[in-house]
Amino acid sequence: MLKLDGVHKKFKSALVAEKISVDLGPCTYGLLGRNGSGKTTLLRCITRVEKVNGGRIVYTDGDGREVKDYLDHIGYLPQNFDVFPELTAYEVLQFFANLKGYKITEEEIDHLLEILNLSPQRDMTVKTLSGGMKRRLGIAQALIGDPDVLLLDEPTAGLDPEERLNFKNVIRRIKGDRCVVLSTHIITDIESLCDRILVLCDGRITAFDSCGALADVARGKVYAVEDTADLATPFHSMGPVTVDGKACEKIISKAPLNAPALEPTVEDGYICFIEKLS
Repeated sequence: MLKLDGVHKKFKSALVAEKISVDLGPCTYGLLGRNGSGKTTLLRCITRVEKVNGGRIVYTDGDGREVKDYLDHIGYLPQNFDVFPELTAYEVLQFFANLKGYKITEEEIDHLLEILNLSPQRDMTVKTLSGGMKRRLGIAQALIGDPDVLLLDEPTAGLDPEERLNFKNVIRRIKGDRCVVLSTHIITDIESLCDRILVLCDGRITAFDSCGALADVARGKVYAVEDTADLATPFHSMGPVTVDGKACEKIISKAPLNAPALEPTVEDGYICFIEKLS
């Protein structure tokens, strides 16, 4: 469906992508990486907002044929979805359909608002919507034309717990057979929504076939330690934890320790990977 073939991108001396090659099919992917690692830039390259310095981004249709002008097949929610505050939710979708050159019907707009739980807000102006409603409206515009690929950049940023739950329910309903790429730094969003994980680190992408595969990177390296002051080896603190009624500190250590080992989480595996503790 979507293939990154040796994609290279840099800004002056800053390397964002170093010959990244990855195949993306009908699946939900979590894109993880440090702040500033290039997640947003990579999505902008796929949508041709940014030009790559080398390599190719290839989209193929259901018959395996390459489509040169593939943007009609991609829906994109940018990190900052800012639209005219005086427009209504209905008018926003009309506006974006016009930008995309897509002749949208009133029935299609109402359907998009319905599946995003925005029907009651149809005629409300953007400035009166909550943060979560605006993000859902952003997803609605990304779904215009029923794209095969959906790119969502930090979609739950700034949302309260209830809105985050609403967002997750929406994604579960709409993902279907699409290729969905969810860029985020919130590990729980990845765990609950994504089938596979892509970690962007030092300009390269490493793919994991499941959340469990990433968690396994830290297997045998996660410990509960009562007092870290006596540790002679380097470690990464993951915060407090209670084990057998005792207050401990959860740590990741590359060196084996004489301490209770813990079952690794996806976050443990991610930290272990990017901190090169594996």
